[in-house]
Amino acid sequence: MELNPTSYDLITYLWVIGLSIWSGIIGLSLKLRQQKDSRYKIFDTITDLSASILVGILTFYTCESLTIPKLQTMVLIILASHTGPKTLFLYRQCFERNLNFLFRKFLGLRAEDCIEPIDEEIPPQSEGEDDATIK
Repeated sequence: MELNPTSYDLITYLWVIGLSIWSGIIGLSLKLRQQKDSRYKIFDTITDLSASILVGILTFYTCESLTIPKLQTMVLIILASHTGPKTLFLYRQCFERNLNFLFRKFLGLRAEDCIEPIDEEIPPQSEGEDDATIK
């Protein structure tokens, strides 16, 4: 049987999303406890929970494609959804590495030539520049 997103029951998606939300809420509450600034916007909450759901579904599909048993899949969904956006960033890095390999192997190109890389580093300041002069 070929697996695709429509081959799973509604109950399967409900437990994946339920675990993702539950784990995302726990991760979010721990994040809020560590923050010194008490201002946390509702948009940030929605964004973090949405990322947790997306990561949970991606983790479920990954586990299914690797034929990982259901109990281990549940554990991986919980762990991945707990960090939400951070895990999504790791998925993106893994995707870009694999995409880069495919571009080099089959097309003789680098992925950076076709897509924008995700460099999160801040460029170094030149000497004599202070924070006030950066726009």
